[in-house]
Amino acid sequence: MYRIACALCLVGQTASAVDLYETGLENFIPGADRIAGAPASGSKGAIPGTDGWTGSHAGQDRSGIMAESGHAIPGVGNAAYIGGNSASILSGGGTMYVRKAFNYQPVASGQEVVTVSVLAGIKDSTGLTRDNFEFIIYNYIVLNNGAIQSYPLAGIQFDNSQINPATLKPYQAVYRYSYDSATQSLRYSNTGVTFLYDTLQDLEMRINYRTNRWSASLEGVPLFTDLTFYAGPQALNLGSLVVQCRASVSFAPGTNYMLFDDLSVAANGPLATAPPDLSYQSTSGVQLRWLQEAGYRYQVRFSDGLSAWQAMQASAVAESTGYSGILADASAASARRRFYQVLRTAP
Repeated sequence: MYRIACALCLVGQTASAVDLYETGLENFIPGADRIAGAPASGSKGAIPGTDGWTGSHAGQDRSGIMAESGHAIPGVGNAAYIGGNSASILSGGGTMYVRKAFNYQPVASGQEVVTVSVLAGIKDSTGLTRDNFEFIIYNYIVLNNGAIQSYPLAGIQFDNSQINPATLKPYQAVYRYSYDSATQSLRYSNTGVTFLYDTLQDLEMRINYRTNRWSASLEGVPLFTDLTFYAGPQALNLGSLVVQCRASVSFAPGTNYMLFDDLSVAANGPLATAPPDLSYQSTSGVQLRWLQEAGYRYQVRFSDGLSAWQAMQASAVAESTGYSGILADASAASARRRFYQVLRTAP
């Protein structure tokens, strides 16, 4: 009688997921500068920040919290905003931002995969001036004096400034912001996906700091998959998430703004792997399919008695994520029973 059993052995499993940050902003007070806070100025008292957020352009109403009555998107409740104030920028430069710091070492902590999930949407300008909005991942470096320095690693941009000459409206393109080895600088690449106005869409970024790969999606539509996260010279870790508005006209932004809500940042191990799927064909014998993640090494072994294991396939680096591990074992037809294991090791 022909019988086959299957077992899966994973090497380097990690502990439970770590929730680095999560907020629906309902504990934030609506109003200007209510994310990062602002010092006292003139007759205005100091405005405290919330949850350790910091930012730029304090006291200039370049960011804050908007109640649902303000942004008019049903069912959202409070939402954070960046941009929206067309008054000339008198100080602080043309990039307005808020920052949430984590200063976390994913690989050293055994949680190499960081997932950033956020609802985000653009409200268009009432005039002709429009800007760009971004979610940027920074690293962190602790200097000898204890101060922290950070550099941008990669991010996603909602481009609201480039105008389609056929429609005289923005292209509403989503760009990937990443390091280009050829120019040794961070550059923008069009993902081919567009965003919608006046609604919040689910943006997800998944970064594997061990394999240095990342993927991103908008409303479940892939923006890109398994690309190099950062190819530059700086340290690879999670310093902070920066949400920012880049004025397309220096010191003269438009009335457009970006809303964001339901932000979560979590760290965990690589994709959970179920036992391989088995099928049998008379021509090719047993076929195995298993879920794997790009950048890790996978090796298939077999045993007819669970006492000694033999390698069927040398350790190979996965090039893509998904059910990309496939192997046929024609010799299984002569075995009364056979067990399989797939071993995953870090690169």
